[in-house]
Amino acid sequence: MRLRVMIVTAAIASALGCSDSGVTVHNSSPDVTITSHSNGDEVSVGSAVTLRGAVSDDDAPETLAAVWYVNDEVICDDVIPNENGEVTCQFDMTSMNATINLTATDPSNAAGNDTLTLTAMSGGAEAPVVTILEPKNNSESASGETVIFRATVTDNADAPENLLLSWTSDLDGEFSTQGADTSGESTFGYANLSEGTHIVTLTAIDTDGYYSSDLTVLEIGNCLQTWYYDLDADGYGIAGKKTLEACDQPDGYAANDDDCDDMNPWVNPAATEECEDAMDNDCNGLIDEGCPGNNCFEDNDLLDTFDWPLYQQRVGDLNVTDAASAISFYRDDIEFEGVAGDEISIHAYSEDFDSYVEIYDEDCNLYDSSNSGARGTNAFLDVYIPSDGIYTILVTTGSADEVGDYVLEVIGNKVEVGAYCAIDTYALDVLSSPYSDSATEAIDASDNELLASQYWDDFEYYSFYGDTMQLAMTSNDFDTQLNLYGPDLTLVTYNDDVSAGNTDSEIVFDTDRTGIFCLAATSSYANSFGDYTVSAAASW
Repeated sequence: MRLRVMIVTAAIASALGCSDSGVTVHNSSPDVTITSHSNGDEVSVGSAVTLRGAVSDDDAPETLAAVWYVNDEVICDDVIPNENGEVTCQFDMTSMNATINLTATDPSNAAGNDTLTLTAMSGGAEAPVVTILEPKNNSESASGETVIFRATVTDNADAPENLLLSWTSDLDGEFSTQGADTSGESTFGYANLSEGTHIVTLTAIDTDGYYSSDLTVLEIGNCLQTWYYDLDADGYGIAGKKTLEACDQPDGYAANDDDCDDMNPWVNPAATEECEDAMDNDCNGLIDEGCPGNNCFEDNDLLDTFDWPLYQQRVGDLNVTDAASAISFYRDDIEFEGVAGDEISIHAYSEDFDSYVEIYDEDCNLYDSSNSGARGTNAFLDVYIPSDGIYTILVTTGSADEVGDYVLEVIGNKVEVGAYCAIDTYALDVLSSPYSDSATEAIDASDNELLASQYWDDFEYYSFYGDTMQLAMTSNDFDTQLNLYGPDLTLVTYNDDVSAGNTDSEIVFDTDRTGIFCLAATSSYANSFGDYTVSAAASW
């Protein structure tokens, strides 16, 4: 026989006795019941037997310790009941009858037990196998509501439809004898169980008289609930207005009173906060929260919507009228709408103070920060945007009470040095000491053609706002020309003579934005070929 767990809840009151010496508290023993079997039940030899029991006490179930014995031998030791007092154990049935004992001990060492005997059954017929599928154990349903009952039954001797089935409740008695179909499934609906906690048992009996049961616990409650007037029909009622008590939802009423404006269907806790409408759209007590320009800090400057290639530059100043932390670090905050997957760099350049940058996520939590990374004491920060939302850049000083001008840059990082201008790009490194680099190459007819029969190579370097760049091209084979293109690939300047009559080229350039710059190394005249050297050096 195979039975499910039966949940039994019992309250055992403490007994108080009076004597000449005063009041004495008597500790009662735990109440113990083996719920999976009855005394004398037949069990097939060699089958796995699941034992289930219920224990209760004035102490919480989980403080009890349970031990299962089979023929005086411990098979499950120190079993801790669950919150409902359920305990289980499993053993294999031998050819000997099994005397089962369940003992539970409370923290005061008071013990209770239950005992029964299982009869070993060898060969031939076996008891049916019964499994309740619905309702699930500890399910709840409203009074008068139809409950679906569903189970499967099998037997090694009889067809499922020939088994006798009985559904019973410990509160209402037998309420159905719905049989099984040829597949072994029994399904029906029933709506007349009384209110309360029902231990529902399904018992199946075969033609040889063998039987088995399964159990489930079902709570039937009063279905009445409070419904709140919902004038704007947005699914959210409002507190302080009309209410109704009913089982089913009445028209014009909602199951909650969470609305903050029942005259506007677009205002409720599920609504999205709209920017610049001065309304609390989502009923969280805040207006325009999470909107650009009104998010984490005081100044709420706003960067434009970004287009790639991304670049934003802001000139600002920190002074004593700006917001400050508790220890006099003045600060400006600038917001932008971040897009998931974007990679950006943030650069704060100042000649007046040591710069420090922080970035806060859409929930105003600090995401990353830096006080170095660029030239000198200027902050530079590479950031990956993990999700869409409004992010806030905070520019502040490295020391208290510092003030002065600064330039803030936000730069997109979708391309790398050496992969920007053209397919044969060479990379020059001016970010690492000694902050200079050079390359010797040759121009021939296989290179890119800039103009008719005028060929060129391209070189890229990354530099910061405020760098002074010295760029040069020299050759003993032809008259050189050096063109400088900015991060937006527009021509910045060019040179084809260091001085009159000289065949070398030189550009001195004060970098006005951070990013990748491109040098086009070419000749002053068509069909000029030969070796050359390009160099770049940064100072600040």
